[in-house]
Amino acid sequence: NTLIDVGSIADSTALTKFYVALGGDNWTDNTIWTVADQRIENWSGVTLTAGRVTAIDLSDNNLAGGFPTLATGELDQLVTLLLNGNAIEGLPDLRDLTALTDLQVQDNFLSFDDLEPNSGISGVVFVPQGILLEEEDFLFNEGENVLLDRTVGGSANVYEWRKDNAVLAG
Repeated sequence: NTLIDVGSIADSTALTKFYVALGGDNWTDNTIWTVADQRIENWSGVTLTAGRVTAIDLSDNNLAGGFPTLATGELDQLVTLLLNGNAIEGLPDLRDLTALTDLQVQDNFLSFDDLEPNSGISGVVFVPQGILLEEEDFLFNEGENVLLDRTVGGSANVYEWRKDNAVLAG
């Protein structure tokens, strides 16, 4: 008889979700991720402690798309999650991963909606991010009132408008 660890199965399920949602076939290094019957401790970028995933390092690995939502029990022993330097466009609230103390998601394409819920995680690094909105040039007459409207998510955003690297009042 083989004893099956429910936590290990949940972790494996979560990693499979990662692979599918973040374009695993196109990753720079997806060694062993698609080989049948390979144990997850052999998958590139995955570290296990006592049979559970405690670290994932998929930095600069050509990940693209939205990070999958995790179910209860999936990756609940995860301490380190390094996803910096990719093209990730969505990140769910990861605060339920109570062991997570090192979250690096800088140099992706995440919005305030993605970052705000996770800003309370100790050890989070989320700046800089790629440009989310297209740059626009405006031409208007001196003294003319202009309303610039940009819609972004988030509830605690602070903005600064600048011209020639000087902060504009108002």
